[in-house]
Amino acid sequence: MLQPQPNESPRHLSARYESAFSHKGAIWFSLFVLVVVGAVALTAICFWEDFTAYGEAPSETIRNFALVAAGVIALGVATWRSISAKRQADIALLQADIAQTGLSDDRFARAIELLSQDDEIRAAAVYVLGHLAVQHPERYRKQVKSIVDGLFAQLIRDLQGRTGKPMTSLDSALLAVRKELDSHEQGG
Repeated sequence: MLQPQPNESPRHLSARYESAFSHKGAIWFSLFVLVVVGAVALTAICFWEDFTAYGEAPSETIRNFALVAAGVIALGVATWRSISAKRQADIALLQADIAQTGLSDDRFARAIELLSQDDEIRAAAVYVLGHLAVQHPERYRKQVKSIVDGLFAQLIRDLQGRTGKPMTSLDSALLAVRKELDSHEQGG
């Protein structure tokens, strides 16, 4: 499968993919048609007397040979079209993957920006980061874990100075996300 280059747009990748296969496919298909027509013509020439011996008119025999050739060529076209459709589906999946990665990266960047806001918004940002770390562990888990660990260390320091005060939504979010990350680390 064709792999995207860094910072390559899906449209450019699609064009590169199509140009890599369109000329080669057209050449192979042309050769296929020539071989089929040649094989049918050679068969007709070699066995003409055998095919016309049954009382068929020559035009009927020619028509039957043309139908056989057309059927084989149609089978080739159907095969070529299915290969082409598979390539297009691969490109669509790759484009969807690229779009999903871009969306996740945007969510991650926005959540990082929101960490500088007040506690309620920071709590939402922590939940978003936790969700991203669980959904895409290979991409975000280490970064989110270090962010949450840093905020958690700050939470511990803050809790030592505020005895008797209830937990804030940010405190709850940090505890929930840290527990979620730890459970996924231990559970696989």
